[in-house]
Amino acid sequence: MRNLLLFCLAMLLASCSTPTHRTIENPHIEMANSHILDIRHIELTDTATILSFEAFGGPGQPIKLNEKTYLEADGQRYAIRRIEGGEINKQMQLSQKGIHSFKAIFEPIPMNTKQFDFIEEAKGGYCIWGVDLTGKKKFARYPEGLPKELRGKKKDCPMPEPIFKTGESTLNIHLLGYRPEMGDEVEILIFELFRTSFNTKTKDEKIDSQIHTLSTKIFLEGTTQITIRLAHIDANVWVAPNEEIDIYMDMRATGSAIMSTRSKEFDVNKMYEFWHPQIPIAYTTGTYSEWNRLYNSVKNEIVRLNPLTNGYYGDYRLSSEQYVDYTKKMYRKLNDSIDRHPSLTPFEKRVSKLHNHLDLVYVAAGYRWIQSKNKMLVTKAFQHPNNYKDCTDEQMREMVKAFDFNDAKYCFFTEEVDDFIAVTIDLPKRLQLSEDNFYYGVRRTTQIKLLLESGKDISPEDKAWLEKANPYFKEVVDAKIEELRRIREAKLAVKSGIVPKTDAEKLFEEIIKPYKGKVVVVDFWNTWCLPCLSAIKKIEPLKSGELSSDDIVWLYLADESSPETAYNERIQNIKGEHFRLSAEQSKTIKRQFGIRAIPSYVLVDRDGEYALCNDLHNIEQMKKILKEKIK
Repeated sequence: MRNLLLFCLAMLLASCSTPTHRTIENPHIEMANSHILDIRHIELTDTATILSFEAFGGPGQPIKLNEKTYLEADGQRYAIRRIEGGEINKQMQLSQKGIHSFKAIFEPIPMNTKQFDFIEEAKGGYCIWGVDLTGKKKFARYPEGLPKELRGKKKDCPMPEPIFKTGESTLNIHLLGYRPEMGDEVEILIFELFRTSFNTKTKDEKIDSQIHTLSTKIFLEGTTQITIRLAHIDANVWVAPNEEIDIYMDMRATGSAIMSTRSKEFDVNKMYEFWHPQIPIAYTTGTYSEWNRLYNSVKNEIVRLNPLTNGYYGDYRLSSEQYVDYTKKMYRKLNDSIDRHPSLTPFEKRVSKLHNHLDLVYVAAGYRWIQSKNKMLVTKAFQHPNNYKDCTDEQMREMVKAFDFNDAKYCFFTEEVDDFIAVTIDLPKRLQLSEDNFYYGVRRTTQIKLLLESGKDISPEDKAWLEKANPYFKEVVDAKIEELRRIREAKLAVKSGIVPKTDAEKLFEEIIKPYKGKVVVVDFWNTWCLPCLSAIKKIEPLKSGELSSDDIVWLYLADESSPETAYNERIQNIKGEHFRLSAEQSKTIKRQFGIRAIPSYVLVDRDGEYALCNDLHNIEQMKKILKEKIK
């Protein structure tokens, strides 16, 4: 009897003891500062914690975890030990399919741990917060801090009417759940209806780290689409001119975006579709509050015709006649599939059809660009769009028959309308739009703005047209004239240097001559070059930090392809010496150094010797080289 009691007691103790092994599949993730890494599997043992990662991104993209990577649970840190499928402190590269699998092994965390944070301690290091080990965690319906009045329940609303007025609006952006490791700046993309630059207008705004908010003023040329970007998450909102709105961005969407990928196959040509949060990204007050909430709550990827978002469209071997037939069939097919789609909500169907309608014009007008892109994706060989024979005007009109160019309401989608108007030369003429047509007015007003920005006067013909056209277009032009006047009258803190008067072949030596005895970094850039601006943004803090030295001169060479107004504005925030060259001068100097793309860098040493030095593209290399040069 005694032995039986002892046996039962032993069994009871065994059943109550802590397990020595646990596995968790596809854990809930609360937030992250990047969508590149996903934790697909977790194994807890009494000797280690093993995280199985899937990494996604561009072909060959490098990823790295340093030795300061750790897990944090209940206030305790558990250090990384090793990586299987890579090495600590060494770069791992994604495959040509944009994927890499690896395991990270950490010190063992307690078996009864309910959640942990994954932290790579470094500027820009990967962070994943709130990794659940219970299998029970779900997102609360609304984020903490969201005002009750914004917790709308409507499931559908019609497309609002755009407001065709100009004016300054104030955006108060609240980042709910923000962590400093997500970044200290928010990128704001402004999709202007009358865009005059090749690139989308952007502005970066500092986040108040204490209250997790920021406020900014933006001049709008009517109702405008705006994207707020942080930690690889985009909140897309519409803003009316002359209003102040509050935008609440739910940073839990970062975790939701990662988890949304787990049942999908990754396609490097369709990355846009891969990450899609399943909780609302943003809520706003203002004119378009209800629309903004619903648009940012879309759970299913919007069905699109546009290859800018969906990768391929058609086949580069299609003749223009075949392309016309293909486009008409695809448009009908997509509309039918939207109607029959089993999981799209009424709102998602409405938005998909609106996008499909707008995309129809883009794929018709962008025939040559699309063919060029398709060929590059398939053959990896680039052929400039101008080398393709365009479809005829009659074929273009045949493709866009379904679009009503007499309805200006589609200008609510400022990004899409700007895309199809800008993708081909003289779209209104090719479509035979009359001078009183609204889309004709958008194109002509944009051309007038371009002339003004290049320093030219409005022609008598354009003045006459503005007087009889929709007053909105004159209001836009008048606003641009006033903006240019203010810029001219403003005392610029930084001015472009006077280009020496000499032969183009000798110009470079004349420009660097005053700086002999110093180390000169010559940066070839332009205002329209996104990689240039990105590099400048990364370098700028070094000038007052690690590379702060009177012995280093930062010299910037742009050319006339940078509009003077945009150039003068941009250089105010770039510390250094600036020169804006003529096209011929720029061409000659670039030829001297064999420069075919920008940004490019020439390094001049203290003795005046110089050479192309594109090692400076790498920030760490730049710091190492310059520190060595000024010793």
